[in-house]
Amino acid sequence: MSRPHMSFTSFRSDQRGTALVELALIFPFLALLTFSALEMGSVMYQQHIITKGVQEAARYAARSPSLSETATCVPGSANWPVAVTQAKNLATRGTVGSSGSLIISNFTAATLTISVSCSSATGFVSPNPASGQIPVVVVSATVAAKSMGFLSLIGLPPFILKAAHQELGIGL
Repeated sequence: MSRPHMSFTSFRSDQRGTALVELALIFPFLALLTFSALEMGSVMYQQHIITKGVQEAARYAARSPSLSETATCVPGSANWPVAVTQAKNLATRGTVGSSGSLIISNFTAATLTISVSCSSATGFVSPNPASGQIPVVVVSATVAAKSMGFLSLIGLPPFILKAAHQELGIGL
């Protein structure tokens, strides 16, 4: 009977190939960590863009002259829908016109809500003289984050990103 070429003790002390085995054991965890970091970076970038867009839309709408064109606090003039459309374009496209491309493909005007609530003008220097109240423009957005594909690969739903901002009416 022939004896195996390597004895057990020499096999146990042989170090060739151990780095490859260690890499094979650690690689799935390293890949998971890398792709998770990329996915979270993408989600954080989208959250930042949405938050900044909502803030800019609120600031733009709060400076609209149509906030003071009616006797009531809530704008009822014919110019208010135009200001809302321009504010939504500013948030989603970076310009008040509708000709620019979307900053993020899933952040559209339909994902934005712009409303006006009324606050008491007590203590404020320039209240709306007709209503005695100050309009507060409230802009909010709810957007499903666009995934790089890793979330669906591991069976997770996309993140839902939310942002809101309030701005007092200015220039009344």
